[in-house]
Amino acid sequence: MSRIFVCHYSEIGLKGNNRRFFEKVLARNIKRAVQRELPGSVFSLQKLYKRFILTFAEDVDKQSVFRSLHPVFGLANFSEALLVEKELDKITAACVKLMKDKSGLPFAVRARRSDKNFPYTSPEINQHVG
Repeated sequence: MSRIFVCHYSEIGLKGNNRRFFEKVLARNIKRAVQRELPGSVFSLQKLYKRFILTFAEDVDKQSVFRSLHPVFGLANFSEALLVEKELDKITAACVKLMKDKSGLPFAVRARRSDKNFPYTSPEINQHVG
């Protein structure tokens, strides 16, 4: 099992013909920041449609990852994520597992599909998971 973090960037995605250059610089800066905060840790970084996916071993300290990413210029936001198969029931089960120890707290489901071929619309996912 591994820990996954999704890193979104903002303005550099609008740079037209220079976008690849800025994405490469941002990737390099993310790698340097993680190596500085977590020396010796093994991780991978891949670009996936206007975001970066940062993958670590399960035992990495989440707060250390957040500390390393916080000062990286160009990152709009980042969060921990779960890798789940593209099946509505498995997505729902993963969300229920995440919310187990948070019962009674208000929450909202706001799905955004990067794969528009997924057989459910975002409102349908919101309704089913919620």
